[in-house]
Amino acid sequence: MLQEEYETYVDLFKTEGWKLFQESIVGAEEQLKNSSVDSAVTNDQWQFLRGQLTQLRNVAAFETFIKLTFEQSEKDEEDDGE
Repeated sequence: MLQEEYETYVDLFKTEGWKLFQESIVGAEEQLKNSSVDSAVTNDQWQFLRGQLTQLRNVAAFETFIKLTFEQSEKDEEDDGE
C-alpha cells in the first residue's frame, strides 16, 4: 500500500460519516446475531445469515485491516533495507 493511499484512508477514518457508518455496521451485526435464532428456520437460512455476519464483521474490521497492513508493509520495507 502506498503512503498516500494510507493517508487517504486515515483521513476517511477520522470523518464523522465513517464513525456513523461503523456504528450502523456494529448495530446491524448485533441485530442479526440476536434475531438469527428465530429467523433461521432452515439450514439454508442459517448459512445465509452466517454469510451476512461474516461480511458485516469484515466491513467492521476494515479500518484495523488497513492500519495493520500498512504497518506490516513499512516493517517489511525496513527489513528489506537492512
